Amino acid sequence: MHRFGPLPDKLGQRRFLSAVEQVSLLSHAHLNGVETFGMCSTGHGVVVTPYTGNKDGIVTLAGLLALKGGRMSPSEAERAVTHLLEALEYAHAECPGNGALTVEQVLVERG
Repeated sequence: MHRFGPLPDKLGQRRFLSAVEQVSLLSHAHLNGVETFGMCSTGHGVVVTPYTGNKDGIVTLAGLLALKGGRMSPSEAERAVTHLLEALEYAHAECPGNGALTVEQVLVERG
């Protein structure tokens, strides 16, 4: 479950729900699907996605790089970049982007 910053006004809440609704329609092998979403009573947006973690919890690309001493093998890096580019190409063709993507936003399924 992902909780987003508070959205105290109705306009912000409607924009959040509309954006997540668009994203929830995406289906691609390298995108984490949206199972459900909504607003909680405190005004925070909430999105539930499939669990991508392991015994150590959810792993971001930044976290994975830290575990590996900041390096990936050439084949790992190629696979990661290919998966990201395929997912981004699909997502951008289907709906507007969310701006810059950071390694802290990319979830990695280890296994």
